[in-house]
Amino acid sequence: MAEFSERVVKVLRRADQRIRSAPRDERTDRFVACRAAMASLARVDAFYVGFYRGDSTLVIPYSEDAGRFAGVDVQHFGRGGLSAWLRASRRTYRFATDGGRLLRKGVPLGDSGQPTQDAIVVPMLDPATGDALGMLAFQSWTADDFDDEAVAAAQWLARALVSSLAKDEDDVEALDLYVLYPDLDSARITEADSYLPQLALRLDELRLVLLEALESFDEAESDTGTGSLVSNAYHVCAAAG
Repeated sequence: MAEFSERVVKVLRRADQRIRSAPRDERTDRFVACRAAMASLARVDAFYVGFYRGDSTLVIPYSEDAGRFAGVDVQHFGRGGLSAWLRASRRTYRFATDGGRLLRKGVPLGDSGQPTQDAIVVPMLDPATGDALGMLAFQSWTADDFDDEAVAAAQWLARALVSSLAKDEDDVEALDLYVLYPDLDSARITEADSYLPQLALRLDELRLVLLEALESFDEAESDTGTGSLVSNAYHVCAAAG
């Protein structure tokens, strides 16, 4: 596990807060949080999020080019490109590994006309199966822009994003479970239910007070002549406990 510098820890904590606080089904805010975090650590001139669909389709719900939203896209990829390699290897791609050869085989991102000089493409992995669900891609027009710590940060962001999206699915399943029978959802606290624990506590405290009072009265039963009544009341309170 990579150890992050204090600066990177602060950046990732802010990103984590933004990702985890995003409303359910609001994905764009989370994508923007990932891009903003990396832009705090390195120069990010182009960015996109992609999800695999079927055997050769990549759905891109969010992309940026030169700081501008570049739209939504659907791309079909072949066996020799970056998308296929990333899906098969489930490893992070770095521009320096092959001088950008795999990256250039794909469809260019945006229309800025600027040549990419550095890039990292991080797979988003299913925590249960390890399969590649998609990718986060960061590109720079500056050479040697992404150092090892930036790469590790991008990998952490990919895991955080997957975890957040998985939680959305879990929440949906839980909601579906109680759609037909909302009254069976124990997480829903009715007004009456909220007072029951307090009422039980107060009754138990009252019972103990009565027991103490009856014990003191029982000591003087011979003088008052009410011993039978006090004794019966004492046993009733004791049995109630």
